[in-house]
Amino acid sequence: MDNHAMEPGADDDDDVFVFPPEVLQAINEENQRSLIVKLLNPKIQKSREISVALPKAWRFTGSVRSMTLVYNSEVKFIFESESDLLWVLDQGPWTFKDWMLVIDRFTERENPDFLRFVSFWVDMFGIPWDYRHSEVIKEIGSLLGQVLEIDNQGPVVRARIRIDVVSKDLDFVRRVIFGRYAEPVEVRFVYEKLKMFCQACGSLTHHKALCPRPRTNRV
Repeated sequence: MDNHAMEPGADDDDDVFVFPPEVLQAINEENQRSLIVKLLNPKIQKSREISVALPKAWRFTGSVRSMTLVYNSEVKFIFESESDLLWVLDQGPWTFKDWMLVIDRFTERENPDFLRFVSFWVDMFGIPWDYRHSEVIKEIGSLLGQVLEIDNQGPVVRARIRIDVVSKDLDFVRRVIFGRYAEPVEVRFVYEKLKMFCQACGSLTHHKALCPRPRTNRV
């Protein structure tokens, strides 16, 4: 028997398959045009249904493909154009069967914040008129998350806020002391496009009837 015939590593290079550069480039380009959608309430939301329903809601039925990455949890959507993908991100947040979805770019999957945040426009009620300044609104909004944009030109104070919906529950009211006001003032938050959530704890992952830690209503 040839003692050298079974030596490992002798011809390892001959056994390694390397993808052609054009294949890798095509995969990379497709991933650049892809979004991952996370279902927050898989008891209600199903990946097979959302794969059909979301492209219809976006009106991109013929120009977006989908594949389930994690059953009833994560679905990948591949767009034909970058502009369509950016439109979806800009028009969010999105819901399916009235429960929220978390959407991120596929290329952000190594980021520790991946599939954790939803950006809401939040209406704020109760701020005294003489305190309707951008810095005040930013400070109050930061109690909820990262303030991205402020709109205090209309009758309702609004701020676009990036909120961690995985490790935190939604807040709907805070008591704030405004300078010369002796008593704390209740500032109430209304999340635009928000539909179903737990009215006991503020979670976006279950209904009040299934809440593992029921408390007083937070709305």
